[in-house]
Amino acid sequence: MALSNFFHIRMIHFYPNDPAAEGSRLLRVRPTPGSPSEFPTQPRLQVAEGLYEPKTLPFQFWQATEALRRGKAFWTRVNGRFSWHSGAALRVTLRAGRDFNAYYDRRGLMFFFDRDPAAGAEIYACESPDIVCHEQGHAFLDVLRPDLWDSAFLETAALHEAFGDCAAILISLQETAVRSALFVQGAGHAAALLRSNLVSRVAEQFGIAIHAMQGARSRSTEGLRDAWNKFAYVRPETLPATGPDERLTAEPHSFSRVFTGAIYLALAYATQEATGRKPTARGAPLLEGKTDQAETLLLLLSQELAKLLVDAIRRTKLGPRFFRAIAEAMVEDASRADVRPVWPQALLRAFVQKRILPIMKTTRSSRGVRGARSGIKTIAAPGNLQEANHPRFLRKAKDFLGMPQVCELRFTCHDGRCLIGVRCRPLVLRGTQYGLLHGVEMQVSEPVEFRLDSRTPKTLTHSGSPKRRQRREAETHARAFARQLAHSGKVYPHPLDSVPAGFKPRFAGYTHAVVKTKSRRRLHRLAFA
Repeated sequence: MALSNFFHIRMIHFYPNDPAAEGSRLLRVRPTPGSPSEFPTQPRLQVAEGLYEPKTLPFQFWQATEALRRGKAFWTRVNGRFSWHSGAALRVTLRAGRDFNAYYDRRGLMFFFDRDPAAGAEIYACESPDIVCHEQGHAFLDVLRPDLWDSAFLETAALHEAFGDCAAILISLQETAVRSALFVQGAGHAAALLRSNLVSRVAEQFGIAIHAMQGARSRSTEGLRDAWNKFAYVRPETLPATGPDERLTAEPHSFSRVFTGAIYLALAYATQEATGRKPTARGAPLLEGKTDQAETLLLLLSQELAKLLVDAIRRTKLGPRFFRAIAEAMVEDASRADVRPVWPQALLRAFVQKRILPIMKTTRSSRGVRGARSGIKTIAAPGNLQEANHPRFLRKAKDFLGMPQVCELRFTCHDGRCLIGVRCRPLVLRGTQYGLLHGVEMQVSEPVEFRLDSRTPKTLTHSGSPKRRQRREAETHARAFARQLAHSGKVYPHPLDSVPAGFKPRFAGYTHAVVKTKSRRRLHRLAFA
């Protein structure tokens, strides 16, 4: 065999950005090393490397596999080694059925396809690295914070969607071809970041098809969502449940654009500050025209921002104002000595501009106030904080907190010294405003935090339970979440006799279902889209 043919066989075709993104082109790349068993396809496929054409199953196998391997490598660099919620493997269904959607159901990722009425061609979700990395972002966030899965707060659902879009944006910036195209688009100027562009727009191909199907006017540069947007924070419970794309609503994908926009703005402002140039409407040359250095800087800043975001999410207490709590944690973490000095001002400016943080906000630590020890109670720590969800410790913790043993309690370990937990209490929904959810039981989540006592080894401190006002606020937000869910039509219309083993094609378009038991009907999340 000729040497050229050998190297030819070892290459694959790969889109580093959405197929419809401006300047997007099919590249010939070497596959990223990885185990075939980590992302097994359903049904099982074994495809040799090769230069396959888009819209064919062999191409889709390698396009999705390559995007997932690059995404896993990115999150491993940011977070360290980890396993998925389902274990070592995250299964992948490339053609799950007809729908303009994709899902993560804790067992794997499902990608759908449908026909673009304007182009007259099939559009496959698995061919877009934006969509693949968005769904993988749901899976990674489920590793960081599994307590968010069943959280009944509008902002935690929106945070899941925002994290998926941030994952798509940050992972795309790891690609040299994408960064180069971005600066070519901006003619090497700062304006490349300070406007809608091929990085800020997510899932252009799907967005164009959906807008055409809905009869909306479509442009070639349009995306499913855009991180460069005008939306600013308002309390989500005051927003309509659904509405057109140009309006902000309480629907998680719509409301997520506020937080995604803040993260994107922080990246843009940090890049400008790091180059010594203030952002202007016309834009100033980056690093005096040294585009290669600007691209490298943007690469490093995207990784630093991902680290700040992941660390803040990991340690932030669950609550109805989750956006603000994460923002405060990020600004606080950015003030550490080991963090690049451009980040505190860039983050604060972005979060204030998006009204997630108020003007002149002095952030406080989300870890809680230290100092006086009055009112602080202690409990014996488990031998290993990673084993905090062992039934023995959970029974002890429930007794300590005065919780009935039938109530749910689960913990996530942060930095080896802190347990961030969620205790759930039942709430039965009553009223016609809940539609299909009338008479259904849902879980109201309340934060619980234990921290290793610095004075007494093997002892955890607990500063107290939520006050009555906080409990009422949590219930109010849970009811708002239920109303939005019912009005948006995201609840599967037929009650299930048991929790499904996985997301089924018949669930397409729904994120929740009602599961019947002997004595009650409970709300159950099926997937994140």
